[in-house]
Amino acid sequence: MSNLYDKDEGYVSEEDVDDSANEEEEDDDDETEQDESFLQSVTQEVIESNIDIVNRYVPDPNTPDEFNQNEITKKFMVEKVRKRLLESYESQLQWSEDPELLSMVKKCKKELAKDDNLSALTAMKRIIKNEAKIGELVEAAIEEQVEDDDDDDDDDDDDGEEENDQ
Repeated sequence: MSNLYDKDEGYVSEEDVDDSANEEEEDDDDETEQDESFLQSVTQEVIESNIDIVNRYVPDPNTPDEFNQNEITKKFMVEKVRKRLLESYESQLQWSEDPELLSMVKKCKKELAKDDNLSALTAMKRIIKNEAKIGELVEAAIEEQVEDDDDDDDDDDDDGEEENDQ
């Protein structure tokens, strides 16, 4: 058996190299399964939300029209899945770029470090529930909307008065 030299580890046998390659392949498989499961869940959501279109799909088309309809259905669903994935990606980017959201992520990580049994989703739900800024933003948005509605009502009243004056 020949030996290979690794400057960090010293001498390594070919078996060790093969074992580490197999471990890397297994890690890649785990990542692929996770990616596939997310893709599968997004795909399933799109199919379920467009079930009326999917129900028109003919498993064994007998006419050119049926074949064309199947192709259109598949292309449409593919575009819907792509759009949903892009929305998910954009959402992820927002979380990684917004300082307030990053602060929540950091709080979540601290909570997870404290409790090994706590799921990330449960921790984030708690943090979001306790985030006072959300209530402040909602209150400000409601007040702004109400003010805008009042301004629109005032504009409507002014128009009516002008018509009566003439």
